[in-house]
Amino acid sequence: MSIVFSFITHDFFSPGIEFEAIVNDFIFFVSTGFTSNFFTMNAGDRFFDVAENVRLKMIEDATPINTRKRNNWSFKLFQQWIEWKKAKWAKDGGFLMVLKEFEEYDASDLNFLLQDFVISVRKEDRSEYPPSSLRSITAGILSTFRDKYHKQWDFFKDAQFQSARRALDAKMRELTRRGVGLNRRKAQVITQEMEEELWNHGDLGSDDPQTLLNTLLYLLGIHFALRSREEHRHLRFGSDSQLQLGMKDNIEYLQYREDCSKTRHGGLKDRFIPPKEGIVFADANVPEERNLVCLYKKYASLRPKYGKCNAFYLKPLKNKKADIWYADQPIGINTISKIVKGMIKEEGHFTNHSLRRTAVSRLNGGGFSIEAVKKRTGHRTSEGVMAYDQRNDKDLRKESNALYGIPENAKVATYSSDFCNSTEMNADNPLRGAFLQNCTINVNYYSK
Repeated sequence: MSIVFSFITHDFFSPGIEFEAIVNDFIFFVSTGFTSNFFTMNAGDRFFDVAENVRLKMIEDATPINTRKRNNWSFKLFQQWIEWKKAKWAKDGGFLMVLKEFEEYDASDLNFLLQDFVISVRKEDRSEYPPSSLRSITAGILSTFRDKYHKQWDFFKDAQFQSARRALDAKMRELTRRGVGLNRRKAQVITQEMEEELWNHGDLGSDDPQTLLNTLLYLLGIHFALRSREEHRHLRFGSDSQLQLGMKDNIEYLQYREDCSKTRHGGLKDRFIPPKEGIVFADANVPEERNLVCLYKKYASLRPKYGKCNAFYLKPLKNKKADIWYADQPIGINTISKIVKGMIKEEGHFTNHSLRRTAVSRLNGGGFSIEAVKKRTGHRTSEGVMAYDQRNDKDLRKESNALYGIPENAKVATYSSDFCNSTEMNADNPLRGAFLQNCTINVNYYSK
C-alpha cells in the first residue's frame, strides 16, 4: 500500500487542512491544493523516497527568509544594471561579456563588472545607497551566484575579486566622508519612565485578552532579548516550547532556551555554538500583576484546553469566555510586528526590536559584563552588544559634565526660552556670541 503525502514546510500556511494522517509516529498534514511537493511512503516502512523538488525546497528553506529576500532583490538589481549596460554598450560599442549567460561567468568577468556596478548603482530616486547597503547588495549578488549557479566564490577573500573589493572599499569610504548613511534609523530604547506610563495607562496589564498578549510579548522581548517579530513568531507552546516553567530554591521561574535564531540556525556551522538561555524568577519584589512568571501562567490557563495549534501567540477572542480567551489560531507575523509600535505613543521610532535594544541597555546600565550580556542576548561579538547599547540622557549629561570638569553633585539650572531666543548677550554671559533658537539649555553651577 502506498500513501501520498503533501510535503509542507514549517513556514507554509494553508487554511484548507482537511485531515491528518498518523503513520509510525510521524504526523503529516495533507492539504488540498498544495500538490507540487510530495513523497511516497509504504505503510510500515522506516524510510521513504524523496522527490527532487522536495529536497531542493528543504535546502532552499534552510536559508533564512530575510536573507533569501535580500539575495533575490540584490541580484534583480544587478540584472537591471546588466540590461542597462547591454543597451549602452550596444549603442556605444564595448565589451561583449555582458552577452554571456550568468552560468557562463567566470570570476574575472564578475570582478570586472562589479567594479563599475558598485560605483555607479543608485536608488530609483537617484540617491546613493548607504555604505552598509552597498556591501549587503554585493554579498547578495555573490550568494546568488553561489546558490543558483554553483559558483564557489568568496568575494571578500578570493584574490580574483581584489579589484572589485578595492572599488567597493573606495566607494564606501567616499560615501562615509559625505555622511551618507550616517543617520541610520534605529529602534529606540524604552525608558523605565515610559514603561511605568504603559502600566499606569493600562497598555500593559492582564485585564483583557489583547492586553495580556501584548504584555507577554513586551516582557518576553525584554527579559529574553528576542529579535523583532521572527523570534516571537517562532515561539511554541507545549512540551517542545522554548519556554518552560521550573522551580529552584522554592522559587518558581520561567526559562527560555532558544532552538534556532538569526545567528544560530542549528546546522553544521552552528554545532559548537551554545544556545541562548535566560531565566526570569517570580521575585516577590515584583507585583503579581507585573510578574512575568505569573502572567505566563495566567495566559497558559486561558488558552484552548485541547487546542492543536502550538504557536505561542494565539488570536484573542472578541467574545471571551470565563476560561478561554484565545482562539486555536496563531496571530499573523504582521500583527506581531505592530504590537510595540501600537502601544507606545511617544514620538520616535519604537518597534518590537526596541525590546531587544532595551534589554541590552538595561543590562549594560546595571553593570553586567559584556560576556554576561552576550549569554543573555545571544550576540556573537562584543561589538554587536555595544552597537545595541543606547545611553540614556542622564549618562550623557554626566559625560558632558565630566568633560567640562563639573562635579557630579552640581545643581542644574535651565535657561528660559526667552533667553535662548535672544541674540543680545552681555560680556559676562558664557554664551556670548552664540545664536540660539527654540532650545533648552541645562546649566550646571556650583560654589567654589
